[in-house]
Amino acid sequence: MAKKGVYKISGNTNPKVGEKTFYTVEEWYPETSLSDRNPAKVTWELFVKVDDKFESTNIKKKGINHFTFGSKAHQFTYKIEGYLYRPEGKSPMSIIVQPQKNDDPPKQKDKEILGVNLTYEDGSEIKKTLSYKDRLKATAKCEGMEGETVVFTLWEDDAEKAGHHKNNQYITKSPPVEVSKYGKAIWVFPLSSTFISLANKKEDDRKQHEYYVTTEYNGKIDASGNVNVNNPEYTPPASKPALPKDTPGSTSVPKPKIQPKKDTPKVSTRPDSPNNQADKKGNIISIKLADAKGKAFTETPKFGETIQVVIEGENLVGKKYILRIWEHDLIGENDLLYNQVHTFKADKQILFTTLTKEMEQKGRIGNNPKNPDSGEYTAEWSSHQEIFAEVVFLYTSSKSSTIDVGLKEEPKPVDHKKTPTTIDKSDAGKDDGKCFCKENQFRWGTKLTCEERKKVLQVCAALWGEENKTQKASELMSVIHLETNKSFKPSADNGAGYTGLIQFSDAAARSVNTTRAELKKMTFVQQMDYIKKYFEKKKDVLKTMTDLYLLVLKQNAVGQGGNPDYVLFDEGVSVPDVPYDKSNLTKEPWVTKYGYSSNPTFMREKGEWQNRRMFKSYSKGTVERRGFTNGKTYVSEVTDVLTKEHYDLGKLEIFTGECENKPRKKDKPKGKRAPWVGVGFEEFEKYKGFVEKESPLKEKISKYFEGTGNSDLDYTNPWCAAFIKWCFDHTDEYKNINSKGTAAAFDWAAYGNSKVINNKYVDGWKNGEKCEPFVGAIMTFNFSHTAILVGENLKGDKYVYLGGNQGNGDSRSGYQKICLGSISKESPKIFMMMKPKTYIVDDEEKILPKYNVEAENSAGSSR
Repeated sequence: MAKKGVYKISGNTNPKVGEKTFYTVEEWYPETSLSDRNPAKVTWELFVKVDDKFESTNIKKKGINHFTFGSKAHQFTYKIEGYLYRPEGKSPMSIIVQPQKNDDPPKQKDKEILGVNLTYEDGSEIKKTLSYKDRLKATAKCEGMEGETVVFTLWEDDAEKAGHHKNNQYITKSPPVEVSKYGKAIWVFPLSSTFISLANKKEDDRKQHEYYVTTEYNGKIDASGNVNVNNPEYTPPASKPALPKDTPGSTSVPKPKIQPKKDTPKVSTRPDSPNNQADKKGNIISIKLADAKGKAFTETPKFGETIQVVIEGENLVGKKYILRIWEHDLIGENDLLYNQVHTFKADKQILFTTLTKEMEQKGRIGNNPKNPDSGEYTAEWSSHQEIFAEVVFLYTSSKSSTIDVGLKEEPKPVDHKKTPTTIDKSDAGKDDGKCFCKENQFRWGTKLTCEERKKVLQVCAALWGEENKTQKASELMSVIHLETNKSFKPSADNGAGYTGLIQFSDAAARSVNTTRAELKKMTFVQQMDYIKKYFEKKKDVLKTMTDLYLLVLKQNAVGQGGNPDYVLFDEGVSVPDVPYDKSNLTKEPWVTKYGYSSNPTFMREKGEWQNRRMFKSYSKGTVERRGFTNGKTYVSEVTDVLTKEHYDLGKLEIFTGECENKPRKKDKPKGKRAPWVGVGFEEFEKYKGFVEKESPLKEKISKYFEGTGNSDLDYTNPWCAAFIKWCFDHTDEYKNINSKGTAAAFDWAAYGNSKVINNKYVDGWKNGEKCEPFVGAIMTFNFSHTAILVGENLKGDKYVYLGGNQGNGDSRSGYQKICLGSISKESPKIFMMMKPKTYIVDDEEKILPKYNVEAENSAGSSR
């Protein structure tokens, strides 16, 4: 088979440290299709030279073709490779890079929250006590943070002193809000009457409530001023004496000496040290201390040596942390040798530092030369010396002014003619009942229906107990993700005699009193009963996720899940020289011998998976197979694959939406805009000014398609309908309001409409109905486009709509965007207007606000 993908790359082989350096694809393999010759699909990976060979730094960036080398990178040699599928490890698809020292590196702009301000939703200043019916806008002004996200939190101010205080009453918080290219992040929220009881928790029913907003980002704090709200539940209390001025806590105290924190993750050069501590919050998977070549210490490092700290975790990119390196003697105190702020560039971070003479001096006499520590090491005491590293996460908060709010106050009238900003999704009415799926979250839950999620939990509770059900559900779903090749289909069949969610063999099916043919006909819920029967026999010995999977992969290895060196498959074992018998494939020693080549997924040794050789199989004669001659599969390799490629990825698919089985409200509070409109304008504000081929919009478009089940599509495909699906799915009440064919424009028109007849992939909107124009109506056009009606032009003769895959009459791929467009109200190109059947339109929503939009978009601009 002819090779495909990247053939040759180019770029600066001697970049200066601290400067962003770009690399490009010069040539592709001739057989690479035009659709694959897309720079956005190229993965750029960085390797570092260790002991005369290159090892991955685990820095991989898809579609991002630049690297910035750190200040000490000139001490090492790197290799950069670009590829579509997997690295080949050679030139010309990779180049050797030797970074150069930079005597005058460019000064990076500090990320900083300059302040946060509270106003009415329309931006006007708050000058009076507010009402619990008002809607407010929090605006954070930021510097050097474009594209970063911040989180707003609303607090009730209990403390007498100014500034944010941890004892103040938490009320609610925003979802992550992205900082715009203008340096602003905006959160719009209502002052709900439900806040009253929360505010009264610590306020003893004060006459007036004071609120403020904080803005958080990794590393810095700021806050708004207070605003006041009258408390309608206030009862005047008996008078209390004033607190004396010398109340404990009112005076300042000296700043304590920095010492290691109690709960932070740490690692020591001594394996038996109490300073080896896992991350209790689960952000950090591991920390390792090693020498400059990456080898673990067998003895305490000496001053003058270079050491490396290797930190691995989950979802850490962009987060700030402090790395502290300490010296500790068995009878002395901790001396701080290194204390620097860093930012995670990848989920695996490798940092090098030299143990300098200055550090040695601190280790000998402590951090205060005027008051030397007792028991510090000398040359004779060096055997008692210990070096350990600590990781401390940083978080940021910014406080607004405080506002006063009272229920009896009249709310400020809303000007519907202004362009909307973001809408807080907490506006939606809350159901009285609790969502079972939200309260029992497990990995890969988004891939199932509500009924299927409940069945998984029911089975896991029956097997392993109520207290373990969610963890075991995550493990079982990870096994199903692996066995069904990520499909979660009960009919999955590998074509080699294995079927179902855990790939039952004929023998395994018989063991639970069924057949593979019957299993293939079952629904997910039905098949889970047979999975329960299968695991029930050995449920008590399935202590680890690996053991859970070994019962599926190789039953006689169950119990070895915690033994990384245990050999599961060994091609080197001998088997009897007998005629072919299919039943032998489920017996030993055939399982052990032929299991190695049959499971290339678990080939994790360097070059093992890439190696191809001729192999004498049991059933097919001599065939080409992956792997090494007489190779082995170890438990550690199975655990590595199961954890990294199935369990860890499942964390991104925890269900947090609205159950389809949970009743939806058919009415909504008066005076509110349809929630999907607010989501649409949030996206508009985030990506205003970007065209689809530019980051970050092109990456977001891929996210839109993921929501439609078309994760293989990107911005080069029409994405207007995927944008509409995103807007509905990111509301509380209307998630999954449309299911089949939601990447097609006409699927947002009436069910069975003329444009979808005889189309097995698109059937129209079953949960939608035709409607008159209102703010939020879903418009479909004859030229295969869909958008949200948001208003009319100044003359009143055109509809103004908001949508994706639109733009200034330029239909070229790469130049579409999220924007406003207009079309004549009499145009025959308008195919239909729709809304969810359960959504009741208020009369005021039928009054279309005015927009100064005449020809932002045209019929020809939708591909």
